[in-house]
Amino acid sequence: DDSVKMVLLGTILMGLNCGTMGGIVVTRRLSLFGDTLSHAVLPGVAVGFLWSQSKNSWIILAGATLAGFAGVGLISLLAKTSRVRQDSALGLVLSAFYALGICMLTRIQKMEFGNQSGIDKYLFGQIVGLSSSDLWTMALSCLLILGLCILLYKELLVAGFDSDYARSIGLPVEFLQYALWGAWL
Repeated sequence: DDSVKMVLLGTILMGLNCGTMGGIVVTRRLSLFGDTLSHAVLPGVAVGFLWSQSKNSWIILAGATLAGFAGVGLISLLAKTSRVRQDSALGLVLSAFYALGICMLTRIQKMEFGNQSGIDKYLFGQIVGLSSSDLWTMALSCLLILGLCILLYKELLVAGFDSDYARSIGLPVEFLQYALWGAWL
């Protein structure tokens, strides 16, 4: 059955993405960052859905990516320019972006095309609803993440375990961090 094949392939791609990024996240002590990022993209998903008025994977991905970069930028800005520590900045961004996203989703559900959209199942998980466009998006994401991790394996490993040492040997730690976050989005 084609739907079973789609679900199986989607599950494999998701497992590859999450497994690859999971090890890097743990070494950098950024477990809350993944949670924050997943909540920070919610307003972008809503904006992407409003823009296309459908579940167009590429437009929703673009909206989520922009919202994710805004969240990461806000976390960095708060941590660098204020007395707020990074873990507090993560909590602030998580709650603010999630609240904004929920307000937007509530508004979408009240629109004429919102009730039949199925955006809640799309967001909160119903793997049976995967389309071939979703699989292509997941495959591209998987290739990007795996490519980045293979090409920069040693650098990511050193910068993840000891960023001060990585800086001392000339590794661009900030660039690696943003490249990792970009691939994560």
